[in-house]
Amino acid sequence: MQIVYKQPEELIPYDKNSRVHSDYQINQIKKSILHFGFINPVLINGNNIVAGHGRTRAAKELGLTEIPAIDVSNLSEEQIRAYVIADNKIAQNAEWDKELLMMELDALKELDFDVSILGFDLSEIEIKNIDYSVLDNEDEIEEKLDSLERETRRAIEIVFEEQDYQEAYELFKFWKQQGAYLGQMVMQYLKDEKNKL
Repeated sequence: MQIVYKQPEELIPYDKNSRVHSDYQINQIKKSILHFGFINPVLINGNNIVAGHGRTRAAKELGLTEIPAIDVSNLSEEQIRAYVIADNKIAQNAEWDKELLMMELDALKELDFDVSILGFDLSEIEIKNIDYSVLDNEDEIEEKLDSLERETRRAIEIVFEEQDYQEAYELFKFWKQQGAYLGQMVMQYLKDEKNKL
């Protein structure tokens, strides 16, 4: 397989691509390209994109004149259709070694590396001190497990535009530190707004 260079504008998105890229994610890809360069080639079939739709869109928005690509036109139409799905899904099936990940993120922070370009939300990469002393007391472990079983927690995803994310993060962090029940606060606001209609 050889790398060829293509103008992003001449590449055609696959019309049956079921993977959706938000503006927020495209901005993350753009930041990554600006920092690392465009080092992950797009897969193409002629001028049709097979894999790398997000990277191609980011390249267009950055005004790049050429990007690396690998032509996979040796694959059958059936294989291409299947690979478009497999390329996106298989990567999602991996898990993080969270302890090792946090160690790496912490090391990068100490080197003054901007970890915000890695694609994590700030809440995900905040290094937390873990209290392992609970492991010394079996009764306390049982008590905590019982407490977790009694509690039912649900998360509702709230999507923020990139320009609002940092402010929203700081507000949520502030109210959590105050011990506020954020779910109730959001629900009350939504009720109030609904009653205005």
